[in-house]
Amino acid sequence: MARIIIILSDPPLPFGDAAARWYYVLLRGLVERGHCVSALAVCSDPRQGGQVAELFPTSSYDLRLYASPARSGLRAKVETMRRPYSYLFGPDLRRDLAAELARGFDVLHLEQLWTGWLGLPHTERAVLHIHYLLGIDLAEAPARSWMERARWTAALRAERWLLRHYPTITTLTPRLTDRVRRINPRGAVHTVPLGLDLSLYPFEPTAPAPRPPGGGRGGGVGGG
Repeated sequence: MARIIIILSDPPLPFGDAAARWYYVLLRGLVERGHCVSALAVCSDPRQGGQVAELFPTSSYDLRLYASPARSGLRAKVETMRRPYSYLFGPDLRRDLAAELARGFDVLHLEQLWTGWLGLPHTERAVLHIHYLLGIDLAEAPARSWMERARWTAALRAERWLLRHYPTITTLTPRLTDRVRRINPRGAVHTVPLGLDLSLYPFEPTAPAPRPPGGGRGGGVGGG
């Protein structure tokens, strides 16, 4: 049995976005396999707290939710340029993470690139799981102002910096794996596809659409 600490960028919800559905499978699967798991998740919607409490009772799961702190002022802007998206992780999450790490652990599992800011002192026992990369998935997004361009440049630089600092990385797709290996050729990089709990999505077969008279052949437009 391993002692695993997980940082999640969203609450684990089976009917949330793709990441949330994967987190639901990940957390339940690790606990069902007998591992000792503490999960700390960022939660931007307070209404999700009730759903999470029903799905993951405290009697069986150690799952905690944290709101992202409000930010404003020059200091926040400087921090955005220096460590993009690190603002997602507030002081309460960082404090609890430090306490859990101090108790001892086997694996620090970090979901999504920007959680990598939290694991830098423990990269040798960390796994950084990549869902997307700015340089691939958002490469065509337009930057309308000089400030947006500056933030984009800083984020791309931080993306590459973080990837180079983790010796063990997993990604969702072979394309992502190939890109990460080029950025971090010394790292152990593997593809781990997204998982879903298919029992939650029952298959409902539908009848085939009726074919038009004549089998769909003949005198349509351009058919002459």
